[in-house]
Amino acid sequence: MTQHLTIRKQSAKKKHLLEFIELFISEMQNQRSEATILQYKNTLRLLRHYAANVHPLDFKHITLEFYANFREYMYKAGYSDTYFGNQIKFIRMFMNEAAERGYTTNMQYKSRKFISPQSQTTKIYLSNSEISRIQHLQLGDRKKLEQSRDMFVIACKTGLRFSDLIQVNAGNFLTTDRLLRMHTQKTGAVVHIPLSADVLELCRKYNYCLPAVTNVTFNTHIHKIAKLAGLSEMVEVPKQGSKDKEFLPKYKLITAHTARRSFATNAFLAKIPTLCIMKITGHATEHAFMKYIRISGEDNARELLKHPYFA
Repeated sequence: MTQHLTIRKQSAKKKHLLEFIELFISEMQNQRSEATILQYKNTLRLLRHYAANVHPLDFKHITLEFYANFREYMYKAGYSDTYFGNQIKFIRMFMNEAAERGYTTNMQYKSRKFISPQSQTTKIYLSNSEISRIQHLQLGDRKKLEQSRDMFVIACKTGLRFSDLIQVNAGNFLTTDRLLRMHTQKTGAVVHIPLSADVLELCRKYNYCLPAVTNVTFNTHIHKIAKLAGLSEMVEVPKQGSKDKEFLPKYKLITAHTARRSFATNAFLAKIPTLCIMKITGHATEHAFMKYIRISGEDNARELLKHPYFA
């Protein structure tokens, strides 16, 4: 038995960080929920992309310098402090597990500076008129921008997350019923989404198989497109990693996830019952769903003016 453990420990030390995470996820398949496994896989995907495009990764690289660089990488990709914090939480968990098994002696991830920030963010949504400006924007021969624009509009009108949007193919369409059926990547829930005529037309444009694009590239494209569409209203936002405020043009705040938030908010404003919207977005609780509703005080007051009580 002692010899077996020694061999296992020696073998373990030869593994690299990403190999270990993949092994750990495989071991947890029957011990953690499907949603948790999907979150682990998403963190692994982000780390692989970082390793391929920013800096190679192994156990020794999980340092405070990595923390700062990974944070900058995620901000540039359009992710929030909260989302970055979730990834750090999982990275710490992976490193803890690796240390317990003898894969690493690097303990920098235990530093009090290697934290999961949960700072307040400004999460915007786009009105139907703003989405229309993007949808009808003339982009000339800029094919890649056009593809990202079309996908963003589809997401705005279906509520799909980016991870699901890039998986859309002909097999997801029940065309005779104008429905889209998706097995969502994040939670594993199956959702059925009714398709408006213009969304169905955009899907036909790509033969019901949407183009492949990375999240980073998609967000970069959306910033350019929103700027071209004139979405330059200045919005007050908290500075990343600071309690101070700053003003940024709206187009800089628009990301892939803005589309999902816009769908939920616009459907809510259209008086579609909350539970019906949740069946489309896949939210399990009304509390989680309501976090997506981005109605300002002024928007709320204008809606209330339509109520008989204020007639």
